[in-house]
Amino acid sequence: MMTELKTKTWLKRGRVEPEGTGKRQPSLANSMESLTQSQLNLAIMDMLNLGQNWNRCEEVCRGNPITDAGKRQQMVKMLAVVLIPVIVLTGMTANTFIVSLESYIVSSKISRILYFSIELGILLGNIQRERDMSALYVSNIELETKDLLLQRYPDTDIAIQNLSSWPTSASIVRDEFQTREKFLSYLNRHRYQLDSYNRTIKEELQFYSDNIEVFIQWLYEAIVETQSGSVWKSLVAYQEIIVASEFFGRERGLGVSFYAVGRFNTRDEYLLFVESQDIANITFQSSRLYSELAYDMYEAQLMRNANIIEPMQKMRNEIRSNKSSSSRGSVERAKWWFNNMTVYMNALRATQRQLATKIDQLLSESSNEDLRNVITICIVFGVILIICPLIVFAVYSLTSEIQTYSISIANRTKALNKEKKRTDTLLYQMLPKSVAERLKQNEVVDAEQFSEATIFFSDIVGFTQISSQSSPLQVVDMLNSLYLCFDQRIEMYDVYKVETIGDAYMVVSGVPRQNGKRHAAEIATMGLDLMEHINRLEIPHLPGTKFRLRTGCHSGPVVAGVVGSKMPRYCLFGETVSVASKMESLGKANRIHISETTYDLLSGLGGFVMEERKDNFMKNDRDLLNVFRGSVRTYWLLRREGFQSEFSESSRSSTPDSMSEVNERNASKGKINHEDENKFEVNYFGTAEHGGTHLDAPAHFFRGRARASNIPMEKLGGPGVIINVEEKARENPDYQVAIEDIQQWEEKYGRIPDGAVVIMNSGWHKKYPNKKEVFNTLAFDDPGTFHYPGWHEKATEWLAANRNVNIVGVDTPSTDFGQTKSFPSHVTLAKNNICGLEFVANLDEIPEQGTMIFAAVIKLKDGSGGPARVFAVIGDILTSINRNIYSKLKEDL
Repeated sequence: MMTELKTKTWLKRGRVEPEGTGKRQPSLANSMESLTQSQLNLAIMDMLNLGQNWNRCEEVCRGNPITDAGKRQQMVKMLAVVLIPVIVLTGMTANTFIVSLESYIVSSKISRILYFSIELGILLGNIQRERDMSALYVSNIELETKDLLLQRYPDTDIAIQNLSSWPTSASIVRDEFQTREKFLSYLNRHRYQLDSYNRTIKEELQFYSDNIEVFIQWLYEAIVETQSGSVWKSLVAYQEIIVASEFFGRERGLGVSFYAVGRFNTRDEYLLFVESQDIANITFQSSRLYSELAYDMYEAQLMRNANIIEPMQKMRNEIRSNKSSSSRGSVERAKWWFNNMTVYMNALRATQRQLATKIDQLLSESSNEDLRNVITICIVFGVILIICPLIVFAVYSLTSEIQTYSISIANRTKALNKEKKRTDTLLYQMLPKSVAERLKQNEVVDAEQFSEATIFFSDIVGFTQISSQSSPLQVVDMLNSLYLCFDQRIEMYDVYKVETIGDAYMVVSGVPRQNGKRHAAEIATMGLDLMEHINRLEIPHLPGTKFRLRTGCHSGPVVAGVVGSKMPRYCLFGETVSVASKMESLGKANRIHISETTYDLLSGLGGFVMEERKDNFMKNDRDLLNVFRGSVRTYWLLRREGFQSEFSESSRSSTPDSMSEVNERNASKGKINHEDENKFEVNYFGTAEHGGTHLDAPAHFFRGRARASNIPMEKLGGPGVIINVEEKARENPDYQVAIEDIQQWEEKYGRIPDGAVVIMNSGWHKKYPNKKEVFNTLAFDDPGTFHYPGWHEKATEWLAANRNVNIVGVDTPSTDFGQTKSFPSHVTLAKNNICGLEFVANLDEIPEQGTMIFAAVIKLKDGSGGPARVFAVIGDILTSINRNIYSKLKEDL
């Protein structure tokens, strides 16, 4: 889409000069020096072959340490390689630290609960004794039983006061248990009222049992709330022993009542005894399931008082049968039962204490282990915190050095590639590219026979005489100007320049790349082209003297091969070479002499105008007579039908043949002075419809829509609307103008007026004429690599459907963004007969609204667009243009 201006040839000081003899083309080194940093990065990537098609995984792993962005990415990846394991290790260390710390806290909490349970066990034992003595007193009210009961009150009060804490629970709503003082008050009130209220044994036992259950409930909740870990079985066994102790206590209390009275007064008392005894035995056996050690401890304690086991079992059986050996109650037997049953319960409490000590030992070991882990982890974590910055710094330094070394290698590789290109260029001038590549691979290049080829020879007529009148430097300059012209022209054809010796120029087609029967046509067309150019090319140091060329062509088999090692040359051998040389040497000036063989090939191909040579000059050449076996016919190549170069007949009709014609015409009209005749100059240029700043006619993307030549004038201008997305385009080169951008403009300036010229300002016009920055790539022949902003399909659809606009433009190469595949915005605008403007410049110099913008386009007949000059009328100038002036402007345009 860039405008391409190309000067084909020009007249200057009375002579014609070939293309390329003017301004020297910039070298690779100079072009490198003119690149920006980002373009240099792309160039280096291209030279190092880093722009390969890798998959996502390879892109992440490989990267590019040369460019600025690549250096940052590589730095991040290198640091990530180090930091990710460090972060993972830190995370694992932190997790282990948290687990160990939580375990240490839980162990400490369990220890506190365990200590509290021991205190609570002492309290429960005292309350149980008080309950038993109270039951004895109620069943047998005497001074002796009263004295036994009063002895228990202080022990219970002291046990309550010795509790290290008074726990509360949301599940316990009884007010008397909320504080220690309330409970003591509640218990003392019951004691004082014992004689006043005629309570039964069952009521008394129930009162104390209810209170004991509250304390046991506290213990249950405390153990359940903790994560007891490895000691949970021992804790459950401990808890079961406490419960068993309570039910043994109830059994003891009911037994005291039984022996004090001589029987159970009610069936309920009997059933309560049986229930307490059974629950106590079951609960104790349950504790054995969780801790065999607890059972062994109990057996060891009980065996110390083995003499009471059998009497106690008899008394249990006696109570269970509800038949006392004494018809009347006995306080002595009740005391004996109480004391011996207390032995059982003391054994349970001793077991409870030993189990608590064992649990505490296990918890201490676990706590110590957790504490050691916490300390070790803290040390490891501290070491990580110290080493991590050192590792990061070391990796950063190493990566920086690697990147610096990579850049150094890249620079050297760049220089090496530059020299390699130069070397290859020289090599390809000496040898065909295919042959040169094989030699570079150290392959042996054998001579090769080609069955068909056409050879072209030429030399300068009168070269010896011209050389005698010229200095050596002038001869070199003359040949250089001639061969530069030849070299440029032959690049357009499928031919290979074999060599130049003095004024001789040798070209072949069909070697080394075979092209079927086309070799004759390629050489013939090339010869006609060279003749067109040579007829207008003057000898540099002999003004007014033109080159006169003698050429000859012949077709036939040849042998080609590389000759020499110091200065290898690709040479042709065979009879065909000799005949072609004869055709040239026996030819005439400014005529193309061809053999009968070449004539037959061209006749078969068709399209060439030739005539037979009538003189007998050729028939006397002995060598040709031997080749053609006595019948020698040669021909003159005149022209090719349909062939038109820059110097063809059609061009000549509009171009002066000589300076004398120019002088005669212009002098008669008084246009120039003869004294200034050498200053006249004529150039030729060509351009594409869609190059540079240009207009896209709707026909560009939609068949049947308006073409450039029939777009109404009123559609080529209107109120200016500049949509500024420069900031967004700077962040995202593939940004597409959205509906929101249009609506933001309207919120600021009001509705887009009818007939508006709406242009996107992405700031891209500032990048001209740097083609690499405009397209964001070095691969200009690959549109898939282009990156520049454009209009979003939805935005152009919205404009076409909701606003009456004349033109939609951009300051980038295309209305669609660079990565588009289907050009939807082009299609939408064309379908709705809306013109497009591309490559609009200097948008920063006009306001976003309040202007009139016009597109002066070259109205090419049936064109799909054309080069345009876009101009804006601003401010006071705009207000001074009235309707008549605007109408006149339309007529002029």
